[in-house]
Amino acid sequence: MQNQTLPEAKSMKDLNKAGIIIAFVSGIIYFLQGIAPLKFLGKSDIYGIMFFMFFIRTLVLFIIGIGLIKINRMIYRGEFRKAKKRQLIWTILTFVLGMISLNLGAIIVGIITLLAYKRYGDIPQF
Repeated sequence: MQNQTLPEAKSMKDLNKAGIIIAFVSGIIYFLQGIAPLKFLGKSDIYGIMFFMFFIRTLVLFIIGIGLIKINRMIYRGEFRKAKKRQLIWTILTFVLGMISLNLGAIIVGIITLLAYKRYGDIPQF
């Protein structure tokens, strides 16, 4: 049985794709918010700090998105055990990094990856 025919695998991939899209869109938005204050950089150091904070948030979201892409590749190849371990690690990492960087986009992606992780139990003969 190919994993493309399993509805559980499809739902996991779809949840991960939603997480990837949210991560990259949120990352782009944070990056644009970080660039905006740069024109005022000479007036105060706070604008440089703001850029740095938004840049860190962008970086966190892009790293999370890349991790989810790798998990989707494992699911596509049918490597469910390996993907489940990675999914748990990335779920925890996403929540931790989201809390540390006060990143709402990462927290939302963490919730989505947690929902995808719960779907691994639905796969027959796992």
